[in-house]
Amino acid sequence: MKELGDTVIYRLYKEFLELCNKLCTKFPNAVGTLKPVPRGSALSRSNVYQVAAKRKEYLQNFLESLFTLADEIAHSDLVYTFFHPLLRDEEQHLGDKEEQRKSIQGM
Repeated sequence: MKELGDTVIYRLYKEFLELCNKLCTKFPNAVGTLKPVPRGSALSRSNVYQVAAKRKEYLQNFLESLFTLADEIAHSDLVYTFFHPLLRDEEQHLGDKEEQRKSIQGM
């Protein structure tokens, strides 16, 4: 039997923006409750670390608000499909683990 462990998924900021837009279209009653994911143009690109920190905050607020919504929204097909692991998630995760292994060996 395969041992269950943590699953890591990799999604782009624009994919979260797309999920937010799709949820608001499919469930218009959620628009006022669901914290929006601002478009990338609302953020300055001058400091990559500041942009990343702000996006992390936006995504955390979005996800917290999403999972407090009614089950028909929080557990909808859109949400399950978005968070379902893809082949690219596994490939990226294996690549990250390999890089980590190499950096430990190089110490």
